Amino acid sequence: MREFPVLKLPLFFGVLSLAISSAFLVFALESHPSYFDSAERNLYPDAIDYGRLARNMIENKTFSRTTDLQPDPLRTPGYPLLLCLFRSDISPVWTYIAQILMLAGTVFFVVKMTKEAFGDCAAVIAGSLMVTEHSLYCLALQTMTEIAGLFFFLCGLGIAKWPCKKLSDSSFKRLAGSAFFLSYAVLIRPSFLMIPFALLFVDAASSWWNRRYIFPMHFSFRSIVFVLLFSIMPTGWVARNYFLFGLPQLTPVSTHNLVYFVGAGAIQYREKVDRDEAQARIADRYELPPYFMAQTPVQKNASTVSEIERKLQEKKWRIVFHDPQSLLCAELIGIAKGSVSHAMEDVCMLTGQQWLPPGFFGLVKFDSSAYHSLFMNTPFILFVFYLHIANLSFLYFGAFLFFMFVCRSISNATVLMNIGCILICGYLTIALFGMDAVYRSRLGVLPVLCMISGAGFARFPSQFTSKFDKR
Repeated sequence: MREFPVLKLPLFFGVLSLAISSAFLVFALESHPSYFDSAERNLYPDAIDYGRLARNMIENKTFSRTTDLQPDPLRTPGYPLLLCLFRSDISPVWTYIAQILMLAGTVFFVVKMTKEAFGDCAAVIAGSLMVTEHSLYCLALQTMTEIAGLFFFLCGLGIAKWPCKKLSDSSFKRLAGSAFFLSYAVLIRPSFLMIPFALLFVDAASSWWNRRYIFPMHFSFRSIVFVLLFSIMPTGWVARNYFLFGLPQLTPVSTHNLVYFVGAGAIQYREKVDRDEAQARIADRYELPPYFMAQTPVQKNASTVSEIERKLQEKKWRIVFHDPQSLLCAELIGIAKGSVSHAMEDVCMLTGQQWLPPGFFGLVKFDSSAYHSLFMNTPFILFVFYLHIANLSFLYFGAFLFFMFVCRSISNATVLMNIGCILICGYLTIALFGMDAVYRSRLGVLPVLCMISGAGFARFPSQFTSKFDKR
């Protein structure tokens, strides 16, 4: 495959993503115009919360989700600030347009990184997988954090020349830029918090791998500078939560997920109940507040929030590891669900249609009623569903090829360790959603899966060529 100019492929796929997103926006506007009247028309409670936060920030100058304007301990300010910037209180359309542009930027960075690490052929395949991932277009038209968080996160990685270079090899200007974007990504989605520190650990491990001094002055000084710059914004929000609520943390969401999703998942698997019932049983058995109260405590004063968090912190590990066998089974099921789930309900919600789910096991068993339900959907919905199946098939088969044929032959250990770092952190994030992980939970790991899938397909033909040459 002939070499393309450095930015030609990334720009092509970025523009292609922009064109598809814009077409989907126009189609949704024509099909379901009332959805665009307010940010609170979204399907998810999180989206409604962000819309309320932005409205209260603009109208009442307070960071609150509630009508009594009590300060909020749960959400971080990164995404609501963007909603304020694009005046989602007046109309969410400008927010959606901004997210369409961010999605194009996300695709641009994925293709660029893949090209730098694995070449043009891999970049073409990675870009094709990104632009055919239907869930990205759904999230671009919702007031959810995934697209904005992913964009700022990949900006930070791209500036630091990830995955080909280590953070400590960047110039100070690049370090500062990378720290800013990664820091703001954390304020949008706190699940990104540990990744920069994991990447610094990879830096140190890579130095050892190459038999260099593990803590040279070059590495140590630049790492300290990066950590200081990266920590400014998150530390400011931690200080705010400490002074207002006595919570020295960015958000209590991780604790809530461990108790009410990971812990509940084990109960779901063992006792064959749904998530709501499992969460209710946890609250009853361990004398904890219900999940909805932990998410939005009725605040007479700040001690309510700290008291709830203290109880959850005391009991979270006992709840999570109460039945390790059920926990493991539930987590494996959740990771599998999160890895393959679709956004068909979201597609239908955006276009004013109704999704008639056939059921996974019905399709696998060739149940006639399942296929009848499937074919009752409109041609457009069927096209998106088939596209999803094709995209997943190529994505995971390419990733399989990567681990079979490519990763062992990569000469640059930094590339392999950087990619492995993001994959591990991404799947740990999926695990935090418990047994009922959804398509949104895999968005953090999707760019890396597209990259390695592209690399796997790009290298696959050479395996047969080399075997033929040996003969």
